[in-house]
Amino acid sequence: MLLVGGGTELRVSVAPAGGKGLGVFAEEDAAVERWVGRYRGTLVTRAETARRYGGREPEYLFRLDDDLFLDAQDSEHFSRFINHAEDANLRLSVCVEERHVDFVAARPISVGDELCFDYGPDYWSAMDADPLSDTRSYGRQRWLRRQRKLAGTTYPQVLQALLPVLIPLVLTSWLIGR
Repeated sequence: MLLVGGGTELRVSVAPAGGKGLGVFAEEDAAVERWVGRYRGTLVTRAETARRYGGREPEYLFRLDDDLFLDAQDSEHFSRFINHAEDANLRLSVCVEERHVDFVAARPISVGDELCFDYGPDYWSAMDADPLSDTRSYGRQRWLRRQRKLAGTTYPQVLQALLPVLIPLVLTSWLIGR
């Protein structure tokens, strides 16, 4: 067990979590605000991440700020296996200055509960996937991302290419509407 700030990590086990692969399950009860553990990974920059993954989207990358990330791809710590849930029982506490992310109980946790946090729409958009356990729709974000990927361009490049076509159309519509 890891001792941090006067507390110990919650006792947990890593086991199959249905169709989600492996998950983390509480081996003891936890009250609201109880510190559960810290996300363990290698501190990397955006450039290092690009070199590590090429064109693939990393699955275990936690963003601290615009250029710093924690990469748990090679970590064996349980935090790597905490799954997503829209109605999560964990919340995050991110400390950019100290370069760490802590998990804290957002509501009471009982023995056997799977520990989860909300990955958020940015994660699902980047992964080009929809979570199985979520009622929110990420469809539009996925569609936009796929279109950019297929075109191999960014929004500014697309807008620049469309301006010669859009300006005459807008002006014509405006003039006809007058």
